Amino acid sequence: MKSFWFLLILFLPLILFLSYIFIFQTQKTEVSKNETVKQTTTTTTEIKPYQPIPIIETPGKNEIFLYENETNPSSLQIKLGEVIKFINKDTKTHSLTFSDPPLTKNIPGGTDWSFQFTKVGSFTVNDETNGKVITVIVS
Repeated sequence: MKSFWFLLILFLPLILFLSYIFIFQTQKTEVSKNETVKQTTTTTTEIKPYQPIPIIETPGKNEIFLYENETNPSSLQIKLGEVIKFINKDTKTHSLTFSDPPLTKNIPGGTDWSFQFTKVGSFTVNDETNGKVITVIVS
C-alpha cells in the first residue's frame, strides 16, 4: 500500500502538468483559429454590381454636343460662313442664349439645330440648362 501512495505522489504532479499543457495548447489553437477566421472575414473585398462603360462620342467637324452636365467641345473655331450644328444628346430641352446676335433657341432632347455666324469675332453661347458656356471663335 505504501508503494501505491508513493507512486501516486510521484506521478500526480506529472499528470497534472501534462493535463495543464494539453488544455492550454487546445485553447491556444482555438483562439488562433478564431483569429484567422476574423482576419479573413474582415479583409473581404466588396463586389460591386456590373456597371456599363459609357460610350464616349466625338462630335464631328463644327458639331457641339449638349449633355445634361456638359458640352463637348466647350469651345470651337470656325471660318466665317461655316455652319455650327448643336446636337442635344440629353432627354431635356436645352436653352441656348447667344451674346451676338442676341438670340435664344430651345433645342428639344434628341434633336439638333444649326446656326451660321455672319461676323468675325469671339462669341459666347450660354447653355442655360446645364450652366455651361460655349465659346465660338469665327475667323
